[in-house]
Amino acid sequence: MKIAQISHWDKATNYAQISPNGQTAAFGSPIGGICQVFVMLTSGGEPLQLTTDEGDKITDSFSPDGAEIYYGRLFGRAQEWSVPTLGGKPTHVVAGIQVVSSADGNFLFFSGPPVALKPPFAFPLLNGSNA
Repeated sequence: MKIAQISHWDKATNYAQISPNGQTAAFGSPIGGICQVFVMLTSGGEPLQLTTDEGDKITDSFSPDGAEIYYGRLFGRAQEWSVPTLGGKPTHVVAGIQVVSSADGNFLFFSGPPVALKPPFAFPLLNGSNA
């Protein structure tokens, strides 16, 4: 195993996740006291900030194709969101925490609300999204 510094980012980095192809890293880092989602190439370079809204974020996982990053947003109720890896508008996924996709991308697994169900939960994706 080789360990190498890939950035000179001078802020805290939290909850780092590596994309399925190993070429991208997603992580949380505080901006103005709020942890936001960032992405960068594992070959090095400057991080790209993907979120800017309220509530601390916790990066959970990548979609199997690496096109989306799933993250928790801690603002009021625990909510899971996704954001395109190359930037774009975040999309609400589910009320819950810790989203992970099945290897084929057909299901998302998560923990948490609603209270009437017991974790882990899974629901099928429709055309690659739950929208």
